[in-house]
This record gives sequence, C-alpha cells and structure tokens, in this order.
Amino acid sequence: MSEHWYTRDGKPSHTRISKSGVIRSTTLRDARLERLLPSVSSVLNEAAAPELDRWKANKILEACYSSGDPLAVAPTLSEYSAIIREKADKEMEQAQVFGTAFHKAMEGEVPIGMELLVEATNKSLDTLKIGGLKVEEQEVAVTNLFLGYAGTTDYAFSEGGLPGILDFKTCKTEKDEPIAFKRSHCAQIAAYIMAKYRTNCTELPEDETVGINIYVSKTEPGRVDVVRYDQKQLHESWEWFKACLTLWRLRRGYDPREVAS
Repeated sequence: MSEHWYTRDGKPSHTRISKSGVIRSTTLRDARLERLLPSVSSVLNEAAAPELDRWKANKILEACYSSGDPLAVAPTLSEYSAIIREKADKEMEQAQVFGTAFHKAMEGEVPIGMELLVEATNKSLDTLKIGGLKVEEQEVAVTNLFLGYAGTTDYAFSEGGLPGILDFKTCKTEKDEPIAFKRSHCAQIAAYIMAKYRTNCTELPEDETVGINIYVSKTEPGRVDVVRYDQKQLHESWEWFKACLTLWRLRRGYDPREVAS
C-alpha cells in the first residue's frame, strides 16, 4: 500500500504525473527530494494492527469461499492467489471508498443512500454544540514541522475554553455492542492535536485539550456513537504515535523534521 504525503505547508501530495502522463503514487524518493511530510495514518501503519489484519484475512477467506472450486478458478496456486487477492483488494478498496464518500457527504455532497447516515451524524454534532462545542474549522490540514508529519482532520473546535479535534470514522457495528477503544484512532486524534495546537512541543499538556471520535455505523443505519477520550488515553496514545514516528524514520532512513537531531 502506498504512503500518503504532504508538502511542508500542509497540501496533500499523494500522487505524481509521470513523464508519460500517467498518475502514480508519490514515492519515498520524491519525498526526500521535496522534503515531504508523512501522513499521520502512514506513521501509524508502523504499529501492528491485529483487528485490521484479521479483517484483511477475513476478506481473503471470503473471496476464497465465494469463488468455489479453486481448480475451476485457476490451474495453478500462483494464478489462483493472484485472482483471490485482486478480488479481496477490490472489496477492501470499496470500504475505503465508502469512508471517503461519507466524509465528502458531511461537507455537503450527499450521495443517494447516505442521507440517513448524514442526518444522524448531524444530530450528534448538534447535541455536542448544545453542550458547548464550537466548531472553529472544518476539513483542517495540520502540519508539525518540529516532529515531521502532517494530516487532515474533520473538525478543529473549542469546548469550555479548551481546543480540540474531532474526527469521523465509518465502521461496522453489532446491536447492543459498544464501540471498542482503538489505540490507533486515539493516537490519530492526539497527533492532530499536537500538529494543530502544540507544534513546538514533544509532550501533550495535561487537561488542556479535548479529543473526540464520532463513529458512524454502516450496518445499523442511524446509529452514531460519540467517543470522548480522557487525558490518560490521549497521553498514552500520543506516546504510541511518537514511538511509531521514530520507527517510521529509522526504517526509511529519512528524517523530515525541521531541525533533525
């Protein structure tokens, strides 16, 4: 999977146009030449993600099961594997496309079939606003030159005089089952907070920021869960992100920080 990159002033730089006119993914070589910053999600991919790995494995198993007799699909294991992986990759890509479409829908481009999800999400946002949340910016590009990363989050807000970050997540849910705490999602929020409000620091300050994820169910239309992170979760998740960031630099031999140590 290709990595996502940003320019040092926060503009997405995920793709390039080759000399032949073909759109290609931005490479590490491109990043070195232009001093690009890795995205928050690219950095977090350095950590093991058991739930995501299980989901990917299940998609491959589903593709195998739905394809029937292997010999009827392809005569050799290598050909069969290529067909199954392509099929599974398409299903995983569809999940990513859905998430992207939902984020655009929340910006006003609501496609047919997504009206209920948007309506339920807006109701949750309205409840938060009644409780004191004030949206400052939407679709916010953030950069941290001091530590060398960037990203885009859904909302920057203030609440009770404290700055905060809110991000949407689409997911599958089961009836009466709560949303499980996901370290990577909390770490993502913490990284956005530090890039938006604490760009020259390495430590997340105590009791001075707010982090929220809004989970929108794809399997229970109308279900929206608001997850608010406490300070312990934010601090531990920020340490998690910093560890991933160190590993990301070492594995690539590339340090995009403003002043490399």
